[in-house]
Amino acid sequence: MPLSPIKGSCLSLSLWMLSHLTLAQDLSGVVTRGVSPPYREALDQSPPRQELTDVPLSPALEALLDPSALEQELSRHGLTGGSVLGGGGNKLFVTATGGSETATIVINEIEPTTVITAADDETLLGMVDIVWRHAPPEAGSRIYHIVLDHPLPLSAWSASGITGIAQANIAPLPPSRHGNAQGLGAVAVSSSAPASVEDVVREAAQRAYDATPYAKQQRAAIDELHAQHHASMVEQEQGRERQARRLGLVYRAPEFWSEFTYSADLRRIFTGEGVPPALALRFLTGWVPARARTCGGSDDASQVEWPDGPHFRRIAADDPHAEIFPAETRLSVPPELLAVFEIVTDAPLLSEPLVNQILAHDATRTRFIAAELDAARLMLKAGCNSATSSQFEQNLLRTIMKEDSLQGAGVSITNAEEESDAPPS
Repeated sequence: MPLSPIKGSCLSLSLWMLSHLTLAQDLSGVVTRGVSPPYREALDQSPPRQELTDVPLSPALEALLDPSALEQELSRHGLTGGSVLGGGGNKLFVTATGGSETATIVINEIEPTTVITAADDETLLGMVDIVWRHAPPEAGSRIYHIVLDHPLPLSAWSASGITGIAQANIAPLPPSRHGNAQGLGAVAVSSSAPASVEDVVREAAQRAYDATPYAKQQRAAIDELHAQHHASMVEQEQGRERQARRLGLVYRAPEFWSEFTYSADLRRIFTGEGVPPALALRFLTGWVPARARTCGGSDDASQVEWPDGPHFRRIAADDPHAEIFPAETRLSVPPELLAVFEIVTDAPLLSEPLVNQILAHDATRTRFIAAELDAARLMLKAGCNSATSSQFEQNLLRTIMKEDSLQGAGVSITNAEEESDAPPS
């Protein structure tokens, strides 16, 4: 049965969060010195609130009011010496001992997949109006949540000897702390992360598996494979760097390309390995407008009619680089790119209905524009007059025109060595 909403502002989760900023410091002296403020007086000043205690216990939890039934249930969780404090709805507060510790145990009647927050409003309310009315706190209380009929492996979660899905330290909050003159409040000084029975059992199973000889051998084998892969990659990259240096070309390490969607294809063009011409044209479609916007037009540039330009801008609208595509249907193209870019402009690809269809599906739009935006990002990253830009652009044009790459033709690039990366080691 669900519990009623908690009305007391002193028990809100906002105070729980605030405690990590202020109360942990305010209460630290009390906790360490064991000084007992007049909490009994604060409790006596306010009658118990009814939000929790007036909700009838669920039948399954009500059955635990029988001492023998409670002892049987607690023993399944590795606990002894149980004593009922009270409860309501699907929470029953008891005291019990596990190992050398006696603590407050909250028995929850919930599904094993339900995530428990150790210091939710209902638990804080129960601490004030149930637990501490039996025994006013010296400084604070340790609580553990367990789930009815779902015990945990003792070694799974707890070093204290008490198994708990979630656990917390709850401290009393005097009226002066929370601005409520009516009585005592409660706040979590610390708590574990929210978890469910399934979470804990799954983690326990993983820990048990990780400790087996087979798992250790498997991890060692995986580590060895990773080491071999890394060694192979390093050898390959060092060979690429030596070749680029010998040819007078730029070498860019794998990290340089990692941010691009089409990272492998961009790099294949850069290193002269080539890609299919259709993909190269897509890269050109992003490269030319990015160059025009980033580097500006030259005196001998031509104004080319490009009907698809504004359509690409619409399709890329959510991307920060969408503005590289022109808002109008004209684009300034330098003479060295004009002949090749006319392949793009001679056959308009897009129409208003097609653009609307592309925009209707995010996945379609992302795939449609990814290569073009990658080329634009490369231009912006490499810069207008860099050796990297020059090498990529020349190899891109050679790929489209089906000519030998710079590497194949033995053509070098100015300032290539200065701009090259160091290879992995």
